[in-house]
Amino acid sequence: MLSICVALHQYISNTLVYVHVHAGAHSIGVAHCGAFANRLSPTVDPTLNPAFAASLKQQCPAGSNNAVNLDVTTPTRLDQVYYTNLKANKGLLTSDQVLETDPSTSGLVTANSNFNTFAANFRSAMLAMGNINVLTGTAGQIRLNCRKFN
Repeated sequence: MLSICVALHQYISNTLVYVHVHAGAHSIGVAHCGAFANRLSPTVDPTLNPAFAASLKQQCPAGSNNAVNLDVTTPTRLDQVYYTNLKANKGLLTSDQVLETDPSTSGLVTANSNFNTFAANFRSAMLAMGNINVLTGTAGQIRLNCRKFN
């Protein structure tokens, strides 16, 4: 039990950095148009790069629920380009772009725009999260399908 408390304390004490770097996993994946339609109409979110907003409007005509890459530059690689996109106001989701526009986290965007920094931070955050409440033996299970319990 003490090891769980220690792991949780370590994770919580680094929460801002860890949550921020976990957002970097948005380097891979998609969001459906409905998840960010409010950024395109009735008016375009002023934090969106105008050319990016125009591209999104083409990919997401009114009423569509098309899938759009979260990272428009390197959508199949887990890398620092997600943060470079945020600096260029190309964050697809509001929750992503706010990492750059909020003064309390914009420095982390700048830092994680460097691949080596991002890689080290992401590795640390994933290891810390993986040490929270680890179940062993019959106390846990490895799911055959990650979307449902066995």
